[in-house]
Amino acid sequence: MPSADTPRFSIAGPDRIRPLQPVPLELILDNPGAAPLLVNGRFVVDEADAPEGCFEVTLTVTGPDGTRLGFMVEVDGFEASDADLVLLAPGEAHTGSVRLDRYFMLSDPGEHTVRATYRNALVFERDGQRAFVGVVEAAPISIRVVP
Repeated sequence: MPSADTPRFSIAGPDRIRPLQPVPLELILDNPGAAPLLVNGRFVVDEADAPEGCFEVTLTVTGPDGTRLGFMVEVDGFEASDADLVLLAPGEAHTGSVRLDRYFMLSDPGEHTVRATYRNALVFERDGQRAFVGVVEAAPISIRVVP
């Protein structure tokens, strides 16, 4: 269970797609606590081994046969700035969207499992409040590719 000063991260996407169809994925960072929470609201996606501070979200996709799909792009990351900070009131969410198909080829029929992790390693402060620093994993979702 996250502490009061930890955001909750979740993802949402379609239940079913056709091979190579666009796959919108919604990223949701919300404040489950009773006090305002400052977060890095930028949602740059990259591989987990990219330099810290150049991305906030890592995605992994496991295909129907249990094999991890390859990450298809080279992301030209850059460090976040103060302009990327978002102050979330209690119960408030910050959302963004990405196209999963830009990073992974979902072509094999069957169930694909998508996992996402939000991470902020950079120390930011605004008006005396320090931004969340840490890692939060979303519950995995399944997307079925149908012929």
